[in-house]
Amino acid sequence: MSSRNATAESVAATLRSPETQRATPGWRRKANRLPAENYGGPNAYLLTLVTSGRVVRFSNKELVASLVERLRAACRSEGAQLLAYVFMPNHLHLLLQGADRTELPRLMKRFKQESAFDFKRRTGEALWQKSYHDHALRREEDLNDVVRYVAANPVRGGLVSDWTQYPFTGGDLLDGALDGDLKVAATGGVSAGDAPL
Repeated sequence: MSSRNATAESVAATLRSPETQRATPGWRRKANRLPAENYGGPNAYLLTLVTSGRVVRFSNKELVASLVERLRAACRSEGAQLLAYVFMPNHLHLLLQGADRTELPRLMKRFKQESAFDFKRRTGEALWQKSYHDHALRREEDLNDVVRYVAANPVRGGLVSDWTQYPFTGGDLLDGALDGDLKVAATGGVSAGDAPL
């Protein structure tokens, strides 16, 4: 290997290191995989947020209640609708519907920043992993199927046999289905004959 190639590789390795990235002013995390215009306006999004270190945090009713209120406030501030959510022991699934003025990155920054600050102030520990996984729903995707997917998480995880038994599930579409209209099989599948929401 030539000395020029060795130097280039050394520089590249240094730039990739987490220590360098944190110490470099202006360094930014990897950009979202979709263009910015896909994260605003009247789109539906399925999101997953994970706790820092995948530590079980969401078995505490008071914590989950405070997070739901912060989430609802962030949605109101962006004109978004909170269609469905489920707080699993170490992660959160959300289904949001944006409006014309909604900017998903701003909504998520507000929710994560405010909830993390409050949690750290009370416990001295981090609440969230960096970033979140997002999926912008396509026109051909059935919103009812996505709602069922969100609601079925505690069933698939073996936490309950019926999604209505799980205390940390809600949202505009799920709250109206708590009478049992949404059927989720214990295997985690949803049969084709299930009633739509």
